[in-house]
Amino acid sequence: MNDRCEAVEKARPPKFATAVRPTTATDADTVGEPAATPRLLSTGLPGCTRTWPREPRTAARARSLVRTALLAWGLDQAADDAVLVASELVGNAVRHTACRSLRFSITRESHCTVRIAVSDRSLSLPRRSSAGDGAACGRGLVLVGTLAERWGVDVRRWGKVVWAEVNAVAGAAVPPSP
Repeated sequence: MNDRCEAVEKARPPKFATAVRPTTATDADTVGEPAATPRLLSTGLPGCTRTWPREPRTAARARSLVRTALLAWGLDQAADDAVLVASELVGNAVRHTACRSLRFSITRESHCTVRIAVSDRSLSLPRRSSAGDGAACGRGLVLVGTLAERWGVDVRRWGKVVWAEVNAVAGAAVPPSP
């Protein structure tokens, strides 16, 4: 195992992290919202979940939540990749579904892996497109596939969950799932 991953494992996160406010107090997308408090979810894993309207500024909210959670878990070195993945997943849900809201979550799956997920009630599945050189969009899932260790879609009776697992420690090997 990589030394950085071992260092993160030794610095286990507390069971309940304290509320951490995003450092950008002027961010209009987070003003008036409760502080993001990563906590143990019903799965027993630390994480944070929010339901937001399906609108373009929801991507900014997701980016802020990802940075806050990673900072609280001492994994802020993974913030750039995780923020970009979150932004792409939310952006896809905003652009390609007609749902009124979406559910965003970030979960610490292991000491070296965070899972970012967007749930919506649409049954249409995301698909990679081969965007041309001059295309303004169509590269989101290719980018997610490049930055994430793995990603996928879980189809539910009520819709779907699009998720990606990001290596939280640069260069660390992600242990296989049980």
